Amino acid sequence: MNPIKAAGAGVSRQRGVTMMGGLMILIFMAFVVVIVMKVVPIYLNYYQIYTALEGLQSEPGIRDESKSQIMNRILKRFDISQIYSPDPNDVIKIEKKGGVTEVKLAYEDRRGLLGNLEVVAVFEREFILQ
Repeated sequence: MNPIKAAGAGVSRQRGVTMMGGLMILIFMAFVVVIVMKVVPIYLNYYQIYTALEGLQSEPGIRDESKSQIMNRILKRFDISQIYSPDPNDVIKIEKKGGVTEVKLAYEDRRGLLGNLEVVAVFEREFILQ
């Protein structure tokens, strides 16, 4: 029997991942899970804020209310939706221009990832109340 063919025959039948390959795959998967666990809450919080502010558009008579009355409605919506961060007074600006009320949302959310690495998400959105 030819020793070269015998050695090569075993290689063609080998299957699976080496110990080092498996460890690298596990490390990569753990890193992806950590990122997902840090990023998903940021976007869930933004979605709650978005739906709270979007709901203002369907409020009857909100266009005629003052800035402070609109902000009070926003604060109530944040309280009902249990949105504690960010502070609405810091990230929401209300502007009235010729019968149109604009509610502007602008903030960034930072979360620690690993060590000195952070995940930063920047959100900017305008809502027109007519």
